[in-house]
Parts: sequence; C-alpha cells; structure tokens
Amino acid sequence: MPARVDYAVRALVALAAAQPDTVNARRLADAGQIPPGYLRDVLADLLRLLDGPQPGPPARAGTGELAARLDRLWSAAAEASLRVLDGLTLADVVAGRLDV
Repeated sequence: MPARVDYAVRALVALAAAQPDTVNARRLADAGQIPPGYLRDVLADLLRLLDGPQPGPPARAGTGELAARLDRLWSAAAEASLRVLDGLTLADVVAGRLDV
C-alpha cells in the first residue's frame, strides 16, 4: 500500500477514534503516527475526494489516457478492497475487531 494511502487510512481511523471530540492536527498526526509534513497533503487529498475535482485546465496535455488507466486501476483496487472490507467499519478498526 502506498504510504500516502496508509497515512490517509490512519488519519480517518484517528478521526473516528476521537469522536465525538474534535482533534487538532498535532494530535491527529501523533495518534495516526503520521509525519506532520505529510498530514496536510493527506488531509487535502481527502478533502478533494469528498468535494470532487475543482474546475480548471488539465495539468498537461495527454493526461486523459493516464487518468483513464488510473481510474480503471482504482476501480479494480476498490472492488478488491470492498470484498475484504465488506462489513468492517471504522468502529471495528478502532476497537481492534479486524477479523477479515
């Protein structure tokens, strides 16, 4: 698993574990054992996933084909992950119930 994905999952689990309390960035980084320098980027990635792509020109020409390949890759990875994670919640992770 790429480090960025690992840190994103750690951030989500740390946020879930902190509920119903709020958590500041330092506490989130400590709880998730996420290097503070990565935390900002990871949270920005998560927000982009929630908000969707922002309007604007593509970064460079020719990215459409690569984006399509990445979409297929992520779709396949998501399907595999869902088969493993079906029925598992963040609450299960926080409680240590990881019977997969």
